[in-house]
Amino acid sequence: MFPGVISSDLSPHGIDGPVGSSFSNYQYPVISKPHSSFYSLLPDPTINLTPQPENFFAGWNSVGVSTNPQPNNDKAIGAFYSTISAYAKNQSRSTASDAYYRPIAGVRRNFHLLTGCLVAKINFSKGRRAVGVDVSICLTSGDD
Repeated sequence: MFPGVISSDLSPHGIDGPVGSSFSNYQYPVISKPHSSFYSLLPDPTINLTPQPENFFAGWNSVGVSTNPQPNNDKAIGAFYSTISAYAKNQSRSTASDAYYRPIAGVRRNFHLLTGCLVAKINFSKGRRAVGVDVSICLTSGDD
């Protein structure tokens, strides 16, 4: 998409998990050149007021912030173009709830979701399989 701004190395990010992650299909005018109809709204349509991506990142670089083309490599420092939690195919929102919880919520009777709780300990079987948790505190809204 933007050479030198986004790395093509996907190894730190991953691509085969159930939670979608992609770049937005919409680019804000400060990041990409706007559609030609945008210029017809200006008093003088020949004036290009919108910086290109290289200018956006050059602005950060000029104040000492470096460009980071791969923020998923455990060093999310600097100016970077970030992914969003959406499926690339249709740009619909992607959540851990949709990927993990909802598909089995009504199927597994031994699966319970507690929100606002602090897990003190994960209990494992002798085969090293998680079999339960010890909860030390749960904050509730009082609506339960």
